[in-house]
Amino acid sequence: EAVHYFVEADGYKSREFTIDVANLPRVEKLDYTYHYPAYTGLAVKKEENASDMAALRGTEVEVMVTSSQPLSGGRLVFSDGKSIALQPSGDKMALGRVTVDRTATFRIELTNKDRQKYLGLEEYSMEALDDQKPIIEFTKPGRDTKATNVEEVFTELRAEDDFGVNSLEIHFSVNGGTEQKVELFTNKGETPKEISAGHTFFLEEYNLQPGDFVTYYGKATDSRRPSNTVSTDIYFIEVRPFGREYRQGQQGGGGGGGGQQDDNAEELSKREKDIIAATFKLI
Repeated sequence: EAVHYFVEADGYKSREFTIDVANLPRVEKLDYTYHYPAYTGLAVKKEENASDMAALRGTEVEVMVTSSQPLSGGRLVFSDGKSIALQPSGDKMALGRVTVDRTATFRIELTNKDRQKYLGLEEYSMEALDDQKPIIEFTKPGRDTKATNVEEVFTELRAEDDFGVNSLEIHFSVNGGTEQKVELFTNKGETPKEISAGHTFFLEEYNLQPGDFVTYYGKATDSRRPSNTVSTDIYFIEVRPFGREYRQGQQGGGGGGGGQQDDNAEELSKREKDIIAATFKLI
């Protein structure tokens, strides 16, 4: 029934107003079907009794609205002024497609068979997520190491990405020479979200002497944009002698000079490593 009302105060009376009551359509159920970009390799995902929408930028989402009464159409009305039409799909349902290309909020407007429209009060959010960079780390040894020039040093590199790793590599250099690359994984139709791979440095192959260095770091690329790469910190394999002899200098005699020279060499070596690591991080 209609409601009639007016306002009266201190002998003054407003004109009469009327509230007409109508049985307008309202949202009873909301379902999303996510169609992710092809490069992600992700299967279609359906979310029933949904509310807010969040997906990787570029994802196409089918929005199925179930209403309280038969519909002739409707719209998704966004806060930035844009709208997406909803087409009838079944007796009390309407379907629309929206591409997640920005972050915004929206409300749902439904139109019943009598062409009566109702813009719902509830506000939903649409969030466009950006593809995150891979995460990469050395799990073994995960630190600088010292080894003799005939040892084998095993390294293990691990990477993960929200939509898949495209490649995994180790880059290394001997005594600051030409950088070399070892390919641990290359995408051949499969982009795992998490991958680990190992590489062994056979130091005997490099004709190293005590005090020499092998520097190395890991690199991973994103499955979406191969140009989007991340690297680990740089690590050092320092070649040490097979053994060291120590002696206590006699009072009043020489004999201590060798130890001082070793200390100076070790300090110089440490400073070289610090400079290399700082330069790598700066680049």
